[in-house]
Amino acid sequence: GKYWIPAECDVPLRPGWFYHPEDDGKEKNADYLFDLYLKSVGRGACLDLGLSPTTEGQLHKNDVQILKTFGEKLNEAFSNNLIKKAKIKVKGTEPGYQTKALTDENLMSYWASQEEISSAIFYLKFPTAQKINFIQLREFIPLGQRVEKVIIEAKTSEGWQKIDIINSIGNKRIIQIKNLPDVKNIRISITAPVRICLSEIGIY
Repeated sequence: GKYWIPAECDVPLRPGWFYHPEDDGKEKNADYLFDLYLKSVGRGACLDLGLSPTTEGQLHKNDVQILKTFGEKLNEAFSNNLIKKAKIKVKGTEPGYQTKALTDENLMSYWASQEEISSAIFYLKFPTAQKINFIQLREFIPLGQRVEKVIIEAKTSEGWQKIDIINSIGNKRIIQIKNLPDVKNIRISITAPVRICLSEIGIY
């Protein structure tokens, strides 16, 4: 379409949108919020978490503790981007749009394939085996949402192992990795109907 419009995920922390004393203890916990983050922000949506002040105009101590724990979980999961340790190789790069744009933490810079190339395979190699919990991908949204398929693989002792297949990236896509042994090599295959414009690869 003409405009890129993200989905909006509206969720109250408590059972309803307003504070009621009888709801104390019924709040969504930090684990629920973290899973909600992966399923909303991690799929390109905006997460609007509704908070309900008490009649004194303050958040209940339960709410404050849950939000604090939720913030700690986010920080623990996404503060150490392992991509900075990796070597990235990919063919078909458009001159001036190199892979360094994928790791510079600047969403206004991006890697691009050459005009006639609409598929790319990114090879990520770490100096030592790494424990990987999440892979984060971001497209360069000012040029639109283009990617239609991503295959993520890791090289184990048994060879290349398929981790996940997804059909979109958009502004942000977080793929949770479970039960994967420590690995040194990741392969990310991306296809689109037009040239690919990717602003970030994150490994956590």
